[in-house]
Amino acid sequence: MRVGGVEIISTDVRVIAATNVELRQLVAEKLFREDLYYRLNVITIQIPPLRDRLDDVPLLTQHFLDKYSKENERSGLALDPEAGEVLRAYHWPGNVRELENAVERAVVLAPADGVIGTELMQEYIDSGSFDSAQLPSPPLGSMPLKEMVAEFQKSLIIRALDQAGWVQKEAAALLDVKPTTLNEMIKRYGILDVMRERVG
Repeated sequence: MRVGGVEIISTDVRVIAATNVELRQLVAEKLFREDLYYRLNVITIQIPPLRDRLDDVPLLTQHFLDKYSKENERSGLALDPEAGEVLRAYHWPGNVRELENAVERAVVLAPADGVIGTELMQEYIDSGSFDSAQLPSPPLGSMPLKEMVAEFQKSLIIRALDQAGWVQKEAAALLDVKPTTLNEMIKRYGILDVMRERVG
């Protein structure tokens, strides 16, 4: 029945909702509507992160390869078996979205012979892997500890956002913080301008 209406309209639908946050906790914190939570929470299916189901990597890789080959009009692309092993050995902190990004990038950059080799995949993984040397490391004594910690946190937040495709909820999951906490930190550290530049 529409709001303000008197006529009952029959429907035959099934709602499938997905989230990477703990809705029960958000309900307790008054950040998610309780009535909506109980309407949605009929059957819950927990999907483990990709790192815990690496046997799915080949199937997902082929799916994304087919998808982006078609979108980019690049037929005949194939993944080298060794490149496939590189993907299976990676821990995928960005979950399925990160794998999708890796395959899309590989499709765009694939050589003329159409074979996506180990180098292309390893290059993506190496560029996204955590390297403490890439984080800001001002010389001791150059600024107070509080400011150094703030710079370190800001760098980690930007790295997580970049890896999550600038989707704040996914970045919050990577950093193991609440989305509201991440949003506050983004504002506090002035990361909004960086987000606008990266996202466009």
